[in-house]
Amino acid sequence: MARLEPEQPLDVLTGGGSLDEPTPVLVVDDDEGVREVLSAWVEADGCRPVAVDGAEQALAVAASRGIAVAFCDVQMPGRDGFWFLEQVQQQHPDMAVVLVTGIHDVDWALRGLQQGVVDYLLKPFDQRSLSRALENGMRHHRLRRADRLLREQRASELGARHRRLIEALSRLEIGTTAQVEAALDLVAFRSDLWREHSHRVRRLAVALASTLRLQASQVEALGQAALLHELGRLVLPDGLLSKTGELTAEERALWRRVPDLGASILEAIPALRPAAGIIRSRFEEYAGGGYPRQLSGDEIPMTSRVLAVADSFDAMRSPRPFRDSLTHDQAISELVRGSGTQFDPDVVRTFTRMPGLGER
Repeated sequence: MARLEPEQPLDVLTGGGSLDEPTPVLVVDDDEGVREVLSAWVEADGCRPVAVDGAEQALAVAASRGIAVAFCDVQMPGRDGFWFLEQVQQQHPDMAVVLVTGIHDVDWALRGLQQGVVDYLLKPFDQRSLSRALENGMRHHRLRRADRLLREQRASELGARHRRLIEALSRLEIGTTAQVEAALDLVAFRSDLWREHSHRVRRLAVALASTLRLQASQVEALGQAALLHELGRLVLPDGLLSKTGELTAEERALWRRVPDLGASILEAIPALRPAAGIIRSRFEEYAGGGYPRQLSGDEIPMTSRVLAVADSFDAMRSPRPFRDSLTHDQAISELVRGSGTQFDPDVVRTFTRMPGLGER
């Protein structure tokens, strides 16, 4: 039987250890005979079997060793294989689980696949079937570990960018709107489109807020928030900012963090804390269902509701890599269509009645 050769160094596969150490593979079955056969075949494939007779013991072993793959019987006294699988998903997400069963049950198979099983061994099985399942498990383990390491690296990079922005803006001691404009020039120096968009949104938002008779202090904070409402995008990976194709679920989740990231930066600057609150609620929706806090109606600050209309209108009037810009009337129609669901209907109504407000 050919030995399994790792596609990457063992420390990448299992999180540590020498290249001379065989990869540990967990064998979980209450039948001693089955454990012995599984262990012998796992060892023949170049791995180190770690055999136990129950799910709880297996979980304890997994906590103390770098287990790459687990072969686990479905039916065992006490905790069964599905309980073990659920615990592994929560505590050891890099580990790949292969369920071993003698029951040809489609419902069980579907349940296992939904919970993250990478393969099944149906009793009676032969050594070739085990080798295929083991190779499949190793491949899933490598992919899961690489994906986790990539996410951790990305989180570390985002955290470092976030801290650097806070430190840089804090040193500027920003207090006035003129200083906010200067800060925008600094942070957006590589993007004229972003700078111009922010200035247009500020003009729209301030004019709309004044028409709605918001307090002067609110209008001032709103103007600052409009200038810096996309500050959080500076924390995102450069590749994501320039991507024009369809986003992955993880990339969409990162984009949804922009308001919170920007707000958390501004919260570190005492004079800009009112603007931070406005930015954080920019993507809340009037009928609920927005983010990050799923606020609705009057729970959303009025200044944030104004910013949402002003920002959305200018975004629709601006061309994007994936679409052309809308005309003035088309953008107004979209605001009206979202009135009462995405946008505050009073804010939209006021906006649409302001002559020349949306003209560029």
